[in-house]
Amino acid sequence: MKTIPRIVIWISSLAIGTGLATNLGAKEVDTFSLTNEFMVEVATLLDTQINAHLTLAIEESNRETAICSKEALYGSIRKEFGNHVFDRFTKELFRSKTFPKTSVKVSESIYAGVGPSAPILWLQDKLGSELTAIQYNGIRIGLDKLEHFFGSGYLYFEKHYLQHMPLTEALYFGAKREIGILGGHTTGVISFADLSANFSGMRFWNHLLNENPDPIGAQNLGPYVACTERKWTQVRLVTLGNYVDPTWDEAVNCNRYSNIRLARKVQNNMEQLSRTFQKTLSCENQATQLASFETKYGSIAPWILNLPDTAIDRHFPYQAGHALPVSVEAEQ
Repeated sequence: MKTIPRIVIWISSLAIGTGLATNLGAKEVDTFSLTNEFMVEVATLLDTQINAHLTLAIEESNRETAICSKEALYGSIRKEFGNHVFDRFTKELFRSKTFPKTSVKVSESIYAGVGPSAPILWLQDKLGSELTAIQYNGIRIGLDKLEHFFGSGYLYFEKHYLQHMPLTEALYFGAKREIGILGGHTTGVISFADLSANFSGMRFWNHLLNENPDPIGAQNLGPYVACTERKWTQVRLVTLGNYVDPTWDEAVNCNRYSNIRLARKVQNNMEQLSRTFQKTLSCENQATQLASFETKYGSIAPWILNLPDTAIDRHFPYQAGHALPVSVEAEQ
């Protein structure tokens, strides 16, 4: 197979970026820049909306078939939950003028002034786009994490549970996309918080019918849906509180950056913000909190936590990106 020329990837990135910037805003997030911002708690409201959309999906799947069809159920749920382009839930959320969201302009964020090596962010910086976050149970997460949870989470679920691939194959698939078209090659950002949301989403899809053990041993999180008298019925309310934790926050589970110029620019911007806020903003300050989740995630931790010796380092050593602070060796 021929390698796709870098210029094609770059042009495609600009096209994607243009659509995101003009219609829905940037797909990255910067919770560092929101450190001093008051954010409205959305846990109850968001859970209510998720369950309303799940109800619609169940009703649709029941109309499509006379018996409990898993294929129909998953298909209907994916129409409600997936990504901002094709589904109903996240599309409404991104476009809503009333749902409590907090944004910062790219030009005022840690990504201000990035160059063409981060094509989408560079374009969105020029176009005045915003980075949007919400607060769920006190945890600040990018709005994009819901797309990762529902959309990418389903792809993990499909590979591992429906196609019966080893779990490591699903995790590898997600990591490859994050260092590639969904991150490193487009925005220049390799987000471990995205990978954490992906994995949590796989767990959610598994919990829908609860036909398999939870991969990290959690108990009593499902089923949310069961077959009753030949019809699908919701038997338990979904709460994202079963899944969202600080590893979804990019100011805790910090990013890596695909090239040294971008990493240095982000570091300089964070140092400037630290002076402005009179508070040190640093990934190093979060290392202890992040490490505390190694026990929770066990063997999955290297795939989703930006700690020393990650799975990305092992499997993609030349594409693993640059962590902050940028080392002297990396700059040479």
